[in-house]
Amino acid sequence: RALEKAGIAAQVVASHDTLLDILPAGVGKAQAAHHVAARLGIPASRIVAAGDSGNDFDMLAASARAVMVGNHHDDLTPLIPAPNVYRARAHHAAGVLEGLRHFGLVREVAS
Repeated sequence: RALEKAGIAAQVVASHDTLLDILPAGVGKAQAAHHVAARLGIPASRIVAAGDSGNDFDMLAASARAVMVGNHHDDLTPLIPAPNVYRARAHHAAGVLEGLRHFGLVREVAS
């Protein structure tokens, strides 16, 4: 409310019950990912996003393929039924790899 009262257009994103991101209005990880992809000539459809908390929400929602790792925070619960979001069982990086396998981007490695 204080930012709004001061005339500052911002979005406030809470995550992990302890973190607070204050960003310019209309800016987030989704916009950043699409900007980098455009600069590199990568189609947005080739972006795979992975995340675990509220500050990843816009990126996961906006990506054609997204991985919600197993240790995701409740902030992401609304994305569970989204058809573009794979909900990994594994946590952290193992969950990202699980999601990449799900999308056919990583093969199993024989041990």
